[in-house]
Order: sequence, then structure tokens, then C-alpha cells
Amino acid sequence: MRKLLKALYLRIFGNKLSVKINFLNSIHFLLSKFAFRFKNLFFKTSDQSKQIVNNGYLVQNHMNHKEAVNSISNQVIELFKNEENLDLTYEKSGLIHLKNSLLHFPELIDLLSSKDVRNIIYGFLGSDFQVFSSNIYRTTKSNTKENTFSSLHYHFDSMPSSHLKVMIYLHDTDEKKGALKVVNRRKSIELRGKGFWERKSNEFHKTIIDNTEVLEGKEGAFIYFYPHDTIHKATLPEIGNRDIVNFVLIPTFKSNRGLGEDRRQFLSNNLDGYCINPFVF
Repeated sequence: MRKLLKALYLRIFGNKLSVKINFLNSIHFLLSKFAFRFKNLFFKTSDQSKQIVNNGYLVQNHMNHKEAVNSISNQVIELFKNEENLDLTYEKSGLIHLKNSLLHFPELIDLLSSKDVRNIIYGFLGSDFQVFSSNIYRTTKSNTKENTFSSLHYHFDSMPSSHLKVMIYLHDTDEKKGALKVVNRRKSIELRGKGFWERKSNEFHKTIIDNTEVLEGKEGAFIYFYPHDTIHKATLPEIGNRDIVNFVLIPTFKSNRGLGEDRRQFLSNNLDGYCINPFVF
């Protein structure tokens, strides 16, 4: 009986969060969509946004941001040379976080707010958006044989359906350098409907491997990614390091722009995964 109820809950919400959290996020999402449409009656959804809807992801090279991303990439390399800038909790497992990313790089908000980037996000969400969290991290070869942080297993993110991730590769990233691996949205939803949820499940492993796509990209590639409906996994590089910017975005009635220092510090360390109550965030 419990297994059936769990399957039903996953079919309805696509996550394991409480009814209250899902309800608050869903109502806020609908209101955000209404407010956006009221202010943007003639907004047209781009083909790039439709690709996220259909596939669950989009790899997009925004060439006009190439110089800005290259500058950030070079500065990140220097910051990683000083351990005082780093969270080394998972270093042996191959994961290192840069502390206070938005304090170091407030210009990341400008990248998100640029017309070409924000229109893709608008088109997918159907609303304006704000940053819920921002993080810069490095993946390296692991010093252990165990996958000791959970993102190395195929999984859905247990978060409300209103959340979107945007990543920026800070170096050329292919499969050997740890590119993100995903299963397209349609197949992912099908597998969740059949019971896939647990990160270490062996039952669906072959099907997932057979349907895996590797999201390779050049330095500066933006990865728009819908983790609620898309099976995915982090991959440690076989050679070198992979540096990446990671945002979690949520719908809003207000703008991202003009964030003060305190707010940027908060968002840089807000790594809880999902928004509990967007009305008071």
C-alpha cells in the first residue's frame, strides 16, 4: 500500500516534497505567469525555449558573452589557488565549491539578465524569474573508489516543478572532462511513471544508460536544464578539472537586477536545493 501511495504521489507532484511546499510553489508559479503575460501580451516563445520544454535541456552558445565568461574563467582559476576561498568538504570525492560566488562575480547576474538569456528563460517558465541560489564549483578526479556525493548517481532533483537550472561551462567540456549526462524529458517522465526514483536503483540502469545524452559544450556554453522532469547525473572528469557556474532559478513578480551585497552573499550560500515558500523568499 505504501509503495502504491508513493507512486501516486510521484505521479502527481514529481517529487517527495510536502503537499504544502508543492501547493505554495504551484500557486506562486501560476500568479507569476499571469503577471508576466499581463505585462508582456505579445511575448513570443523562442524555439530554444521550446527545446527545453520538449527535451528538458538546451545547450546554447551565446557568442556575445564569450569575452565576459573567459574573464570569469581566468579569475576562477586564480581563486581556486587559495584554500581560504574554498569549501573542501567533498574534495576527496572530486567536488570543490568556491565560497561566495556572487560576491566575487556580481556580473553573473548581468549575464542572466541579458536579453538573449532572459528571453529563453522567460519562454520556458512563462514568467519573470529570480535567482534562488548561485554556485561555482570544480569537479576533479576522485581520490576514493566510492561515489560519495549523491549527484554522481542518476536522479531527478526533488524540487518543485517551477524551478529551472542554468549552468555555464567555464572551460571546453566534453565527456572526458565531466560533461553533464541526461535522459530526455519524455523518457525520464516515462521511467518515473514506471517507478524510477531512488538514486542507486539497478532496475532501470540499462534503460537509462541506453538513453543517456552527454551535454558537451565549449567554454561559455549555457546549459538550460529542467531537473524536476529530467534524469541526470554529474560526472567526474577523467582528465583535468571542470569549472562550472550553477544557478537555480524560480519564478517571481520582481526583477533579479540590483541585488545588494548581503543578498548576493545569501544567494551564494543558499544551497538547500529548493524554495519552501516563494511568497516570502
